[in-house]
Amino acid sequence: MSLRGRFLCPPLALAGLVLVAALQSCAPTVGEQWAIASGQVSEAGTAAPIDNAFVVLAGHEVYSDEDGSFFIERIPVPEDPESVVTVSRDRFRTFDAAFRFDAPGDLQVQLQPVSNPAASGTLDGTVRDDVTEEGIQGAEVTVRVESGIQVLDEQTAHTSMQGNWQVSGIPIGEVVVEAVADGFLPASETVNILAGRASNPLVVLDLTEGTSEVEVAGRVFDVESREPIADAVITDDREEATATSDADGNFVLTDVLVGQRTFRANADGYDPSFVTTLILADPDPLTIGMAKASGDPPPSPGTIAGTVALEGAESPEGVRVVLRDRATEATIDALDTDETGAFAFLVGPGSYSLSFLADGYEPVTLEVDLEFGIPQRDIAVTLEPVG
Repeated sequence: MSLRGRFLCPPLALAGLVLVAALQSCAPTVGEQWAIASGQVSEAGTAAPIDNAFVVLAGHEVYSDEDGSFFIERIPVPEDPESVVTVSRDRFRTFDAAFRFDAPGDLQVQLQPVSNPAASGTLDGTVRDDVTEEGIQGAEVTVRVESGIQVLDEQTAHTSMQGNWQVSGIPIGEVVVEAVADGFLPASETVNILAGRASNPLVVLDLTEGTSEVEVAGRVFDVESREPIADAVITDDREEATATSDADGNFVLTDVLVGQRTFRANADGYDPSFVTTLILADPDPLTIGMAKASGDPPPSPGTIAGTVALEGAESPEGVRVVLRDRATEATIDALDTDETGAFAFLVGPGSYSLSFLADGYEPVTLEVDLEFGIPQRDIAVTLEPVG
């Protein structure tokens, strides 16, 4: 990037898919308050200029012209010289890398063309504050193609001052789009990618501040009769939000802190019931199933529980067990087994996947459905050695 003005260092020659400017630096003279950025976008291998490439540099967004050139004037120079540049164009892979304001030189970005344009697409979107609906600058957006626990393809981009972003060269099919920004809870969405750019939807991800408090509604019911339970007392894990269910089993909790929360329901004649879920700005209603008290010893603390064995090993200790939401593939919780191989997760009704990982053993993934809050605590898995 060329920071034109009173700079004392010579320009750097930048080429390839790395920003050589990040390897050398020189500081502007005292009193320099802004910079001018210029650069060119070209195709890797041929050096042919790429027009209409979307460039986000230090929050500013611009498109390259017919010569592949771009120009941004009057960029305020931040105290921290490190920033990010993202460049994307349909039919090319997205370029996303760090650069330094105190390393002058024209920015030469080369984009890698996709091998089959008919099998790739481009996704545009915006990241916003869910309260103000204003764009969030500098959010990192990741687009992943996943198969079970494996990530087959992943690209990142960073948002402009308006919260806009673009990722290109995405393999067609289902992908997970996730946005992360400082001071906010992450948000994700599953999108089906079609070839090209015009056929794909605009993806708007609303992020919630990590200190926000929201209202959570729900219903409590008997897991056997499906009848509502009145006068159940529901609390969150902070024990600051409490509600009592009405005659229809409905309740409303106020001032619930966003994030991963565990809710407990207590009612006369029933065993306590727990639901763990991610609470965001507009949370889905909670459904809490309760089983009549049996007088037997308390069951395993998890609603999804079981044991893992390692074939040929003396102990199943250290197996990594990962619980994910099957719809979004978002990781809910993870643990390592002890010498007994036992595992347990406390979650509410829903569709989940369990992945079991151990060095030297073939991974195993299971699908688990919890209907009406009835626990599944008899899962048994044996991992076989690789090969």
